[in-house]
Amino acid sequence: MSNEFNRNGQIIISPIKDVKNVDKRRAEINLPPLFIWAKKVGYILPSDYRY
Repeated sequence: MSNEFNRNGQIIISPIKDVKNVDKRRAEINLPPLFIWAKKVGYILPSDYRY
């Protein structure tokens, strides 16, 4: 999977199908919450993401 970037150099990823449970799914595979990853890599969080 390759990353795409917008004009500001920020990562563009596919939409999250179940954003309400994304952190629960990430925790199940030992990944940090999405907001931590987003801050680290400069990703803009989806508008409906809540942490």
